Amino acid sequence: GIPGDRPLGQNAATRGTVLARFEGRAAAPQRAASHRPPHVQPDTRSPLPHILVVDDEAEIRDLAEAALKKDGHTVKTATTQAEAERFVRNLGQLDVVLTDLRIGEDDGLEVCQSVLDIRPDVPVIVMTGYTSMDAAIGALRAGAWDFLPKPLELEPLRAAIRRATQHRALSQEVKRLRREVDGPVAEFDMV
Repeated sequence: GIPGDRPLGQNAATRGTVLARFEGRAAAPQRAASHRPPHVQPDTRSPLPHILVVDDEAEIRDLAEAALKKDGHTVKTATTQAEAERFVRNLGQLDVVLTDLRIGEDDGLEVCQSVLDIRPDVPVIVMTGYTSMDAAIGALRAGAWDFLPKPLELEPLRAAIRRATQHRALSQEVKRLRREVDGPVAEFDMV
């Protein structure tokens, strides 16, 4: 999860500042209500992510699944592009997709593109044994959030998952704050 105690922007005093920070503009000063403490730490805690691992190599798939489950994550696995697309369409919560560049006869870049078409807010991490610059550039052009070389090492995998989930959580918080700020405006009677 993401460190912290409370979701970002839980009170009006911090809401404008948090949204402004992400939009790169100065925050409008806001008065804190007298019943609130003068400084409230934002909570960025979220449930551990739900991850889909897509790889036709049982060894790699099982290694990633075991390591991520050990870290407390919920993990689903798929061995084909079609199976991965079914999961992406049908899983309620999905936070990260980890896919191989080559999945048997299937193309991991097509998995990446499918995920982004179906659920554009879900980061896709592409892993591959083909660690050429062309492979990395192709993955990033297909919309991959990150690129990991094989053989898969657990610490870089964990770091990539952590970065992707933190990015997604912050993006979702920004969207929530924008909806809150742009929400219904009170109507005033002009007399």
